[in-house]
Amino acid sequence: MSMLIAHFIFFSFGTYAFEAIPAACSGQGVDTELTSLLQDRVRVTKTDVDRLASTNGSIDFVYCWAGEPKRTLVNGEQNSDADHLEGNAFNEMQYSISSLQVFAPWFNKVYLLVDGQPKPPAWAAADSRIVMVDRCTLFPRKRDCPTKNIAACQTVMHRIPGLQERFVYMEDDWFLLRKMSPADFFFLRGRPLLAVPVKEDSITEMYGPREDLHGPQMPPEHVPDRIISFRFTHRAMPMTISFNTHLEKEFADWFAFVRSHKIRFYCCNEENTFTPGSLKGLDESFHRMYPAMLYKLGAGDQLPKFSQKSAALYGDACPCHNTDCITHNFAIMGAIAIQSCDSQGWSFARTLLDKRLETSKVTGIIAARAGISIAEGMPLLTRVGISAVDFALACCACWAIFLWWRSGTSMQTGFLGVTTVPQVVLLLGFISCSASYGFILERAGKTGYSIISATILVYIAKCVVSSFMCFCRTDQIVGFDTLFAPGCTRFGKLPACILPVIPGGLLAGGDCLTFLGLANIDPVTFLIFMNLRTVFVGILWEMLFRRKLSATQWLALLLFMVAGITKGFDRAYAMDTSGLQAGACITIVKALIGALACVFSEVLLKEMTMPTDLVNTCTYLWGLVWLVIMMLCGGGAGTLHSNLLSAAAWSKLQGDPWMIGSICHLSVWGIISAYLLKHLSNIVKESAQAFVIVISTALQCLLIDSSVINSVGMMGMSMAVLGVCVYSIDPLENRDKPVDSNPIDKLRTFK
Repeated sequence: MSMLIAHFIFFSFGTYAFEAIPAACSGQGVDTELTSLLQDRVRVTKTDVDRLASTNGSIDFVYCWAGEPKRTLVNGEQNSDADHLEGNAFNEMQYSISSLQVFAPWFNKVYLLVDGQPKPPAWAAADSRIVMVDRCTLFPRKRDCPTKNIAACQTVMHRIPGLQERFVYMEDDWFLLRKMSPADFFFLRGRPLLAVPVKEDSITEMYGPREDLHGPQMPPEHVPDRIISFRFTHRAMPMTISFNTHLEKEFADWFAFVRSHKIRFYCCNEENTFTPGSLKGLDESFHRMYPAMLYKLGAGDQLPKFSQKSAALYGDACPCHNTDCITHNFAIMGAIAIQSCDSQGWSFARTLLDKRLETSKVTGIIAARAGISIAEGMPLLTRVGISAVDFALACCACWAIFLWWRSGTSMQTGFLGVTTVPQVVLLLGFISCSASYGFILERAGKTGYSIISATILVYIAKCVVSSFMCFCRTDQIVGFDTLFAPGCTRFGKLPACILPVIPGGLLAGGDCLTFLGLANIDPVTFLIFMNLRTVFVGILWEMLFRRKLSATQWLALLLFMVAGITKGFDRAYAMDTSGLQAGACITIVKALIGALACVFSEVLLKEMTMPTDLVNTCTYLWGLVWLVIMMLCGGGAGTLHSNLLSAAAWSKLQGDPWMIGSICHLSVWGIISAYLLKHLSNIVKESAQAFVIVISTALQCLLIDSSVINSVGMMGMSMAVLGVCVYSIDPLENRDKPVDSNPIDKLRTFK
């Protein structure tokens, strides 16, 4: 016991000493988070989890670079486009990467794509995360490289060996000016944020109407679209390997066409491409193509409304000679592109960058010493509050374990109250589904398939599977007789087929509140508030089952809840407190509704005369009806057709095997959850979240790097372990009744 207390004190308060190290020097990456899996509901489509999959996971940055400057411009000589192609520039790249190290220290690696295999510049040698890549090795056709065409380089970025699924393309003249988090680049489910606002009328054909094209180098007929605007073309651009791969597969001829151009291409004559200062040759740029295709295929999210937290992606471009523009953007924006520099203009810009970077480094050190974690983004007061609550509950848990050990009593009903082989199988199956779903979800949704449509398909799949199970395992005459018989004694003579409409409606309503809640708060805050559901489950379970939980069982529930909240706070850097009040109220109501749906489902499964498979079928069917009604009310019949029934929707689903896998996975998970409630209880189901916390932390250490596990995450894992230990001392006694053995006997009691 003393070791447990010492272990907890170390992770609770020892963290402050370690956080004095500046985050930029720590090399800490962004961890993959699985605690979103803990909020699953019984026989629910996990729409909230679909929407909440973390923006975590390692994120790389990629530059296409001409290399070190070949000469120094003097006497105010203008650096033209032609000069820039030859590598004639100032040390913008050094400052751009320095801004990453200061304002986004969580990045995994920075890849510099260059012609040939040069050594890293002297200023980059100290950071092993900066990797030089010979981009010629990435081109399928060797004759296409070396190249001076940045668009050609952009077509091979996703081919970098070891590149993370989520990465950000940067230009060397784009500089961050404020602290950023992964959520500033990737939104829900890791979807890229569009680098520029895109509307339907801002999208045009890549090279213009084909009938207007003339020249010796005609592009392929099948090409992607682009945005019309050419402004802000040097913004940071979030990307994913899977979407780039999808584009290359869909537009293979166009990708090969772009790679064949050694300089910027202006359709349709490569010989008349470059005119210094002109906008020719920008049509093929990914800065114009990528946002348009993300929008068109529904694979990205629009930029959030402009605010201090989102200002980094709203950076502006300033000519180097326009000192007023540069000064203004340094004051209000989160990033800036400084272009067309001469020596005098760059000297002015470099002075401002030096001051901003040095000030931020000093501020970071002071903040760390004051107890504000740069890596975790959590103020001292919040950290102390969490640590105090965790420490108090840990002491209570250790005392309860000590009293049990001192009493010399043994476990009466087995670990977690699980006593039979089928119960063990159900619990392990539920935990396995929870722990594995995140990896499937991480890869799903790349084609922009509708989440609501996926939810409906999950309900349909569970209806089909449950009906098939009912057909194979139940006497059909007896089963259908129970549909219109009184459901159970507590509801009088209400037909059994009507009772599941309550949990079905609650679950569908909870899904709608999920969308509404996420419109007001970020996913991390949403999950933290959702952990209150554990307490709601305990209260409602006592009320509906008319049984009292013991003090030890309540302590275990509190430990499970606090473990989830604490683990959620290890991603505090991704939290956004704007809209917190409204979002918190909606999320708490959603947690209450979800808890009521779970407990009511358990009541029906344990007390109804119908066979379990038939109860499941009715519940899923009513949930499906409610979802369709809500979709029709929200967008009309046209929405139902376009998102679910149209050929385009099915094409998106067919092109996303991971989404199909998610739908199948959720169907199995939902049925396992139902049987878990039938043969165990919601209390045991809530305890399963502790195992997912431990598994997620272990997987982070094994699959990513132990350095991504921060102190708050370890505190959450410690609380989860203590919760399991405490609950095992006094598990809930299972009072499962074999109602499926002979339902006709119960029917006779009502006649």
